[in-house]
Amino acid sequence: LLAANFQTPAHAAAWGIIVAGLLQFLIVAGDALRANVMVELRAPKVTPEVKQFWKTFVPATLGSAGSQIAVLADTVVASYLVAGSVSWLYYADRLNQLPLGVISIAVGTVLLSEMSRRVAAGDEAGARTAQLRAIELTLVFTLPAVAAFVIVPDTIMKALFMRGAFSETDALQSARALAAYGAGLAALVLIRPLTVTFHSRGDTTTPVIAVAVAIAVNVALKFALMGPLGHVGLATATSVGAWINLSLLVIFARRKDLFTLDDRARRVLPKLLASFAVLAATLVGMAFVLRGFAGGLNEKIALAALMATGGAAYGATLILLFGKEFVGDLKRLRRGIGG
Repeated sequence: LLAANFQTPAHAAAWGIIVAGLLQFLIVAGDALRANVMVELRAPKVTPEVKQFWKTFVPATLGSAGSQIAVLADTVVASYLVAGSVSWLYYADRLNQLPLGVISIAVGTVLLSEMSRRVAAGDEAGARTAQLRAIELTLVFTLPAVAAFVIVPDTIMKALFMRGAFSETDALQSARALAAYGAGLAALVLIRPLTVTFHSRGDTTTPVIAVAVAIAVNVALKFALMGPLGHVGLATATSVGAWINLSLLVIFARRKDLFTLDDRARRVLPKLLASFAVLAATLVGMAFVLRGFAGGLNEKIALAALMATGGAAYGATLILLFGKEFVGDLKRLRRGIGG
């Protein structure tokens, strides 16, 4: 709205981020003051508790940094490819990060508190149940994004970004990267709930081992695939690395007897896959019907139609297969995962 008052629109966006961050801080600080829990600023003291905090903080941070390191590696390696590769990956990754940031981080934050509380109280069964329900809910909200990114990435990119200097070629190249990222999205969002399995029990080392192996494979694949596949090879390597990370977390958790599917999970997961299949088939069919739409407003109409029909098919299938159980899960989500 105020871009005309700045040197460039980019300057306006940068200042907007700064102001938004300051406002967010003031809102949170105001609530903290009213609740009488405001942190007092004082000179730090190196106490045993502080030392223990840093001993757990550093590996915990490294264990959660896999996706960000992969994105950084994509950007660096892409700078050696044809012009436009960095931008194509950037636009695709922005969309891929949306479900990751909204769903995975939110669920992981709530789940860590819930599992830590239950583990501290000796309620191992409750902790495992909370984790499995979190994984189920994570998949419910992530699978639609996976289907859309893999099946109709070109429509998404054209509708959202194809204007000005961002040409149809740019949209199609970004769409190829989005499809490759989408293939690993389910793994990326599930890494957080699996990592919480270890963090809630004070084990911050095991996730670091998993992410280190995944990053090594990821980087090696980037160099192997950048020649034949270009920027798509980089996105593909990121997805492969995510699945390796998730697989290692599951293996390590099972070895420590910290993760196993209960009867409900064995019943729910096949139903989720069936719902995903219905959604995927709907998107494929609608994409075929809407193939005549091209460019400008038509692409936006096509995307809206795909979202409406795909969402309706997915929601109807969930209700058909789960019935009242699905509605109950949504109510528990409002109260908290362990509710």
